[in-house]
Amino acid sequence: MEQEHPNTDVYFRRFVEIIQPLSPALIYLCTDNALEHSHNVAAHRGADWSYKVSTYLQETPYSMARNWKGEPGMHLFWSNYAGRCSELVRRSELATLTLMTVPGDARSQLSKSIAFLRGMDVRI
Repeated sequence: MEQEHPNTDVYFRRFVEIIQPLSPALIYLCTDNALEHSHNVAAHRGADWSYKVSTYLQETPYSMARNWKGEPGMHLFWSNYAGRCSELVRRSELATLTLMTVPGDARSQLSKSIAFLRGMDVRI
């Protein structure tokens, strides 16, 4: 995704430059298998949601260039998008807490997030 959209790097770097004076903290929720996660989200949200999102995504230039259509195309899109986001976060200079998403683990993720923010001296 990076080579095809080099402006994403420029855009993200500029975004970080703009917000840096605010001393932001980033909590990044990710997964070790974005493709599987996309399938799980679609199953949870249902056919209507999957149809609506996949119909929109297949009309994006990124999906059209790859002939990604329907729900299979939606999953590929989100998998690539998640990888791109992870690249940007890894290279970012923002104070970051990265948490792997684990179904049913929201309380633990919230606790870790609060502890991280308290350590950053962020008002919660």
